[in-house]
Amino acid sequence: MDLKWLSSTEINNDFYTIERSSDAFNFEVVATIKGAGNSNNINSYFFRDVNALDGTSYYRLKQTDFNGNFEYFNTVAVNCTGGTNGISLYPNPANNEFTLQLEGKKGNKVSIEMYNSIGQQVMSKTLILQSNILSEQIDVNEFNQGIYFVNIKTENLFTSKKLIIDRKR
Repeated sequence: MDLKWLSSTEINNDFYTIERSSDAFNFEVVATIKGAGNSNNINSYFFRDVNALDGTSYYRLKQTDFNGNFEYFNTVAVNCTGGTNGISLYPNPANNEFTLQLEGKKGNKVSIEMYNSIGQQVMSKTLILQSNILSEQIDVNEFNQGIYFVNIKTENLFTSKKLIIDRKR
């Protein structure tokens, strides 16, 4: 899930905290982003939540000043749909390659991005559905063992799937 926001003026802004919830009541911190301090310029901020929850999630932004005072901004509901929409990764754990399979509309664009466990993008590709089913083999020989997140985006869908690469298999 890509989270973006702008500020036009910042006064004593130390940092922003991004919080996420599955129920809009119990929030957890997912990121802290350094603020601009004092600024009269438009500042653009971005965070990619590679561990986005499946289904409806609630995000809120907290801004904290250098002196510890803080302010919450409006909570936003976001729907990230996943496994029930015909998307699968197999085998998982993978050894040298895995297959991404999804159902969609012929002609739609599909963006596939892969991130390591610390949020660094390690692969990106865009495909056009040639039929209503995409079955794409993805080579992961160059990646280290570990946990990865595969983000799949279409015109009306965003989902993130966990993939484990295990060379012992």
